[in-house]
Amino acid sequence: MVQVSKREPSGKVKSQLREVFWQAIIKVTSAVDAERFIDDLLTETEKVMLAKRLAIVLLLERGYDYRKIRDVLKVSTSTIMTASNRLKQRRTGFRQLNQKLERDKKTKALLTKIGDIIEEMTVRPYSPRWTEIKRKQQYRNRNK
Repeated sequence: MVQVSKREPSGKVKSQLREVFWQAIIKVTSAVDAERFIDDLLTETEKVMLAKRLAIVLLLERGYDYRKIRDVLKVSTSTIMTASNRLKQRRTGFRQLNQKLERDKKTKALLTKIGDIIEEMTVRPYSPRWTEIKRKQQYRNRNK
């Protein structure tokens, strides 16, 4: 479980820490560098937590309902609600990142694949909906 110290630094120190953190993120210029940086900085639990938060937002933006997100990502409804509320507060960071990810063909294909997995996991095998999902997957695979 992620733990945060109850002792907070002064406002000035906190501000300076954030500035250094943002500057460090800006300096990461490749996927390899990003992976190394995150691996060195975060624990496995923290990486999973952040990845799930990002996935929740991306799935909400694509119109998936809470139940599907909860069941696939194994997160609580309150976690999904928090992410949803942040989106509704017109926070632009998530949306800007989502737009950039949508423009990247490789990432868009990955997100589509995740969506297929979610759909597959939430329908009964061999039902009409399951058959339709499989047909769409085969069509996309043929047209790559």
